[in-house]
Amino acid sequence: MKIELLPGVTMRPAAPEDVATFVEMHEELASWLWERGVRQWQPGTFPIRWIEDAITRGEVYLASEAGRVIGAVIVQASDTFTWGDASIGDAAGYIHGLRVRRSAAGRGIGLALLRWAEREIAARGLHLARLDCMGDNPALCAYYERAGYKRMRTKAHKGGDRTYLVAMFEKSLDGE
Repeated sequence: MKIELLPGVTMRPAAPEDVATFVEMHEELASWLWERGVRQWQPGTFPIRWIEDAITRGEVYLASEAGRVIGAVIVQASDTFTWGDASIGDAAGYIHGLRVRRSAAGRGIGLALLRWAEREIAARGLHLARLDCMGDNPALCAYYERAGYKRMRTKAHKGGDRTYLVAMFEKSLDGE
């Protein structure tokens, strides 16, 4: 089922055949960030099995314009990796994987995806939207704060041979 996100931009659940498209979009953004010194995602290291599993669970949604995928968002029921076991069965939905192709940047698509995810979470009867990002990406942290999210905390994560900071944000959906 397709839903209009913005004029000419539709949303739909991702299907198994969308894995390559998602990974291509991810790699495009990872390279763009890497070139600018933002080490959010290292190009060439995306765990494909992770997105395959998320698509199978029905958590991945794609935004398309004129038949081309230009954005994505993942909505999950819990996030034990970042938020811990307390995230299981709590009153929150978890937003991940917010991506907009550079060719579509600056048109409000990212914010529209974020608002769509918040409505999806609220429709599930949940009262909070939570998300996280690299704690040392001030531009992205400020973006989420402008979108109404409050930074709850920043914590260190160990990944491979490095430790990185994760900024954890929350927004109340009551009254949305």
